[in-house]
Amino acid sequence: MIILEESILNTIKSMLGIDSGYEPYTQDLLVHINSAIFTLAQVSPRHFNVLTVQSEDDTWGELLISESALPFAKQYVYYKVRLAFDPPDNSSLAQAYKEAAEELEWRISVSE
Repeated sequence: MIILEESILNTIKSMLGIDSGYEPYTQDLLVHINSAIFTLAQVSPRHFNVLTVQSEDDTWGELLISESALPFAKQYVYYKVRLAFDPPDNSSLAQAYKEAAEELEWRISVSE
């Protein structure tokens, strides 16, 4: 499946509005991406592998044990990275992202 071959780093850059070729923030993004992935692997080891993203070569397919978890993984990693890397100025929006990430953690942890 082509979606599973997508770069985790480039997907998150795109969701943040950063061009995939823009390098200055890459190391910062990788720290936050890996933190979110580690949390996913702890919350639901039956859905996610522990993966350390090091470059744009690391894909969603390497992270996932269960393909059905892909949309949740993308959304969760985006929320966590956005809150850590570029939090919204609007505190209500920041709170909404935080609550959405927490709900995704719960849903992922109880899903089959």
